Amino acid sequence: MADQETAPRKNEKAKKRRIWEIDFLRGFCILLMVMDHFFWDAKYLPQVFQNFDQVANPFINGLHEVAFTYWYLDARYAVHLIVAGLFFALSGISCSFSKNNFWHGAKILAAGLIIDLATYIVSWITGSIGVRMIFNVLTALGFGVLVVALLNLIPLPKTAQGLLYIGLGITIFILCMVFDLYWIKDNGTATSVFKIEHFFEYLVGLKQWGSDYFSVVPYMAYTLFGAGIGILFYGKKESLFPKLDGAWNRPFCFVGRNTLCG
Repeated sequence: MADQETAPRKNEKAKKRRIWEIDFLRGFCILLMVMDHFFWDAKYLPQVFQNFDQVANPFINGLHEVAFTYWYLDARYAVHLIVAGLFFALSGISCSFSKNNFWHGAKILAAGLIIDLATYIVSWITGSIGVRMIFNVLTALGFGVLVVALLNLIPLPKTAQGLLYIGLGITIFILCMVFDLYWIKDNGTATSVFKIEHFFEYLVGLKQWGSDYFSVVPYMAYTLFGAGIGILFYGKKESLFPKLDGAWNRPFCFVGRNTLCG
């Protein structure tokens, strides 16, 4: 009986340790990403289905038109940058809650590399070059978390450590704007064939190759910035807005807390 009574208490404590606004924002970002990828797929419906014009279904046609229009909106591109940056920053904040960021980052990076490898296999089997990836979101994110783990080894007071991470994040961010990396806009440096001699340029966004491309730089800047925010504002591992928590955020929080990056 005692074990049965303590189990719910343990579960309740585990829930209380979660920072609701971080789970909420992460879940919100993930759902927006799912929507974004859905419209990407819908945009290519005529290419996927050879009988698209013969079927001429009004709903399917309308979906394709909406997806096509949506994908090329300037607002969509701006929101994409903001949401992706926020997602990386939230993962950086989560680094301040992790007991072992080397293990945390290694898991994320391994998942990303598996996805990259899988796209090569699919591309080889199907002959389609549009699915190949070199740096997907998990690859870039895992790399950023590992950098945070390495920097954590520097013996600094917490405040100084947080300010260092934020300063590094802002510095990288500014350098990315100065050098006009792909993250800022399509800099016209895409290559149709992967070349190993350009690997560093792919890594930092001076050139781009592959689908769903997230270069390690500049997104590492967001992760570092988030890690600094986590140290400076979430040192007590408590919500900054506890009074706003409630049932209204549960669907988003559910998605946000059940992720590899959380």
